[in-house]
Amino acid sequence: LHIAPGSGLSVWQKLGVQPGSAQMARLDRLTAGRNVFLDNELLEQRHAVLKDALGQEAARMLLLRQPLLLTHDLEQTLRPKLRTLHALLPGVNISHAVLRAPALLQLSAETTLAPRLDSLENRLGTREAAIRAISRSPTLLNLRDLDGRYERLHAALPGLSASDLAKVVSQRPELLAFNDSSIQAKASALAELFGVADASRIIKRDSRVLTFHPLSLAGKVAALEETLPGVDVRKMLARAPSLLSADVDGVIPRKLVQLAQLLPSVDVGQLVAQAPQLLEYDVQKSLVPRFAQMRELFSDPSNTSATPGAAAAAAAAAA
Repeated sequence: LHIAPGSGLSVWQKLGVQPGSAQMARLDRLTAGRNVFLDNELLEQRHAVLKDALGQEAARMLLLRQPLLLTHDLEQTLRPKLRTLHALLPGVNISHAVLRAPALLQLSAETTLAPRLDSLENRLGTREAAIRAISRSPTLLNLRDLDGRYERLHAALPGLSASDLAKVVSQRPELLAFNDSSIQAKASALAELFGVADASRIIKRDSRVLTFHPLSLAGKVAALEETLPGVDVRKMLARAPSLLSADVDGVIPRKLVQLAQLLPSVDVGQLVAQAPQLLEYDVQKSLVPRFAQMRELFSDPSNTSATPGAAAAAAAAAA
């Protein structure tokens, strides 16, 4: 064990790792043969530099994920590197970015990170869009040949225009890390699942559908078809593919029950078929107040269209 001075504990134990655990075995395996891990004073010094720069918890998580960072002379290089990253990526939470992509501390800003950021800017249209993409998915800067990846992604999604693809990548930059054949297979599976020739319109509405495994999507569709008998679920989802990201076994059925309680004389299945966006709202916090307002409006005796269905339709439109 690597004993920290005066503590009787190894560096890893001080970070919360239990002796004899699988995590300890992994750390010992990764650091085996590295002389720096025999220098307890130096380890403590570099750990302290990380804690001071990133905060205690971020430093702990970073070292447990990337213990070989302690082989670098952090006492000399960390703060200049962080200043460079802040200048290169204004507005990005650098601590979070480094935690998700530790290699950012090791890659050259001048010869690697800046050119990759330039590639994203050229593809997405503005520096701001490129920086937002990095903020969402900092591991993009670990990837080589971003231009080639972008071209292959476009080839896998030929139904998207250049501007459509830029929007999709801005929303889901992690798609650039996917294998292009995997993206193509997912797009084909989506088209087959929804009975369309091209899934581009669905992808444009919610690009998260490309992050799911096709079998997972098919399972979600089947679950919703069971929950909503008599509703053309596939047509509904094609209009609101964001529902595929919801918990179809727990949250969606609960919202349907809440809507049925709120509108006892309305066919809730047909209502959500017409206005699937209702299922994206918190029923109690968002829809109950809106339905109350609609009820008050439609309770006016002079309003001859005062029916629960009309109120529901109006509230759906308001939502």
